[in-house]
Amino acid sequence: MLRLTKDAATEGFENAASDFGLPMSMVDVAEHGLRDIYAADLALLRPDQVVAWRGNAVPSDVHGVLETVTGKHI
Repeated sequence: MLRLTKDAATEGFENAASDFGLPMSMVDVAEHGLRDIYAADLALLRPDQVVAWRGNAVPSDVHGVLETVTGKHI
């Protein structure tokens, strides 16, 4: 997960990833302009660097997002 603004909360993704047994790292990136490139405060990248999800806040159905991007259901 890229956190492109210092104020972006990621606890919901961290908790859901733990529920799924998924390793997830949070990376704070403060490079000027990168937030504009992603057009979001948060970006979830797959290991092959494909953007699987992006948004400005953790969605209410974060488990659903992880189910979709991983194909895994809990």
